[in-house]
Amino acid sequence: KAVDCSDYKTASSYLSNTLSLLPTNHWKTHYDLSLRSHFLLAKSAYSCGDIEKAYAVLQEILRQAHSLSDKLDAYHLVVVILYGREAEEEAY
Repeated sequence: KAVDCSDYKTASSYLSNTLSLLPTNHWKTHYDLSLRSHFLLAKSAYSCGDIEKAYAVLQEILRQAHSLSDKLDAYHLVVVILYGREAEEEAY
């Protein structure tokens, strides 16, 4: 709900807490929750200007996601970040 209200700092804090409460093997035991929470955290961090955190979370998604369709949103945000850094060649 905090994401919908454009309160990205609060959303980022809540999502970080959510992820810290998950068990260490959460990608196996809670895959959908892990995927959604990580992506929302990356999106919130990006919206707050914390590009490094967003990029690190996106890399975790790309390592752990099972399918291309699960990775597409993460790839899109990675390209947006790299394009914003004027790293167009790396983005594509």
